[in-house]
Amino acid sequence: MKPTRKRRDRGAQFISSNLELLGFGTRRDALVQAVKELFENALDATQALGSDLSWDDAPLELLRVNVKWNEDTGNIDIVCADTGSGILAHQVKMLCCSAFETTKTIAEGGGGCTSGKYGVGLKAAMLYSQIHANDACLKITTTSKSDGILHVQLRIDPDSDETAVVKKVAHFIVDENHQHFSDTLALYFQTLRYTAPPFVSVQFNFEVGEISTSVECQHKDEPIDRFAADLGANADDILYAVHDEELVSVSCAALMLGDMDPSDQSDIEICLLRYANHAPLINGEDFFLCGITKGVSSWKVWKKFGLRCKHTDSQLVNQLVASPLRASTGRKVEDADGPTRLVLAIDVCVAGSAVNSGIKYATLKKSTLDAYYTNSVQTCCRSILHQLAEAGRLSTPRQQQDHDIIENLAPLIAKSLAAIVKQSQADQTSDTGSPQHDSSPQEHFNEELILQELQGVLRNW
Repeated sequence: MKPTRKRRDRGAQFISSNLELLGFGTRRDALVQAVKELFENALDATQALGSDLSWDDAPLELLRVNVKWNEDTGNIDIVCADTGSGILAHQVKMLCCSAFETTKTIAEGGGGCTSGKYGVGLKAAMLYSQIHANDACLKITTTSKSDGILHVQLRIDPDSDETAVVKKVAHFIVDENHQHFSDTLALYFQTLRYTAPPFVSVQFNFEVGEISTSVECQHKDEPIDRFAADLGANADDILYAVHDEELVSVSCAALMLGDMDPSDQSDIEICLLRYANHAPLINGEDFFLCGITKGVSSWKVWKKFGLRCKHTDSQLVNQLVASPLRASTGRKVEDADGPTRLVLAIDVCVAGSAVNSGIKYATLKKSTLDAYYTNSVQTCCRSILHQLAEAGRLSTPRQQQDHDIIENLAPLIAKSLAAIVKQSQADQTSDTGSPQHDSSPQEHFNEELILQELQGVLRNW
């Protein structure tokens, strides 16, 4: 009798050999990606009951994320807890039994999994942690709503066909500076505040080394109110644009901050917040490869207003800048009260028959979207810029030229014309040898009156 040959999990082997494709290329990136994967799993669990309930009727949910240095082990512990739908006992061993498969399902009413269905994120996080910490595993404990308490510790063995893995506390050994990934994660949870529904509360705490960061999203606060409050603006000042197609729906909320003279455009700093199915996208080195970013920075969007959108050196905030195609002839940048900033929050959601197939990501790490969405994003951005122009916050080169003529050239013409009339009257007085007693002609050719008449004609031209 031939001995049974041990079957290997090829999916797990593929993931283990290609961790960089899933966002685990470096220790710093691995920590960011692991937190994101655990949190979005929890976020999906809170939405798994369907979408037939309104926000007002939905039960309150709580998601808590803690990233903390473990002094006993010298590792970083990631703890993610949620009050979501949980997982059935017989499904626990299925969590990491096969790559590219998932226990997530679409619930009746269209709810359920929205952030990911590849079945690789959690597995990649676990495999990476096992490489760097021999005792790493992922612990699963049932929620308080369960009839009994189930606690499971699992590990992945790529060389075995046995199911393995999981531990809601995953270990990572990190020896780099912690500031970068703390900022990245803080921004991720900060931007989540602008899409998380009122029935979801999120608490994020980061305590590693000397870095301490926390972000909280309270129950009952409307996302748009959080957005306006964080930017120090009124909700009525926010502009909106929505573009619906058969397979995709793109929505955009925008707010222009700072005073801007339409006749003298200067650089506009652009802070882009990206979302996929209401979940934030991590800002990393591939930020400028995203279909959303490409749509916003397209020359088709900005050329009408005499602007060109360029990349900056930042990937977290103010990642883009719209600069005039021609040098400004007005006030200098240092004379301005402060920089002009445009905050754009763009959410790409699947619609119609595409719900079951999910969003089109450009990479397996799910930090960028496919270029397929670029045109839809362009349409939304053009609508936002058009609204800014109607509100007098933006203008085309022709409008700037007309404004320059009215405000700068017209006074020179009026001054010259008044001087000519004054000199003509003086010549007439010297020719007649008697003073001019009728003052009405002089008043009629007053410089201010000439300017008012001239500007009125130019505005109505």
